[in-house]
Amino acid sequence: MIGILIVAHDPVASSFVEAIRHVLGSVPPQMAALDVARDAKPEAVFERAQNLVAQLDGGEGVLVCSDVCGATPCNIATRLNLTGKVNVLSGLNLPMLLRAINYRNLSLTELTEKAAEGARNGVMQMERSDVARKN
Repeated sequence: MIGILIVAHDPVASSFVEAIRHVLGSVPPQMAALDVARDAKPEAVFERAQNLVAQLDGGEGVLVCSDVCGATPCNIATRLNLTGKVNVLSGLNLPMLLRAINYRNLSLTELTEKAAEGARNGVMQMERSDVARKN
């Protein structure tokens, strides 16, 4: 099973894990969060991230999801990508994470594509219903 690591600004990563617990009733195996505090030392966070990747990788690889491209958590996650068994996606949202959890039986490349697709498809402009327009 592919591991999933969320690396994001504090408390975003752990909040996503709690959202998954809320939606699914429990946190799936091989899933972890790494909250990055504002004053965190990037090298110390990177070392912690490497350790989490090692713990989560059961041989199939790890998908690392981060919140904002170009920010410290994503920059740290991108450095993990050098291992060859880690793919990184930024722009984390709940549809991305749910898709990743549901397609962990695929290859890491296929899972990454499915999760990115879930993120894109999860963003849509909602129209007000006729009932709401009358109010």
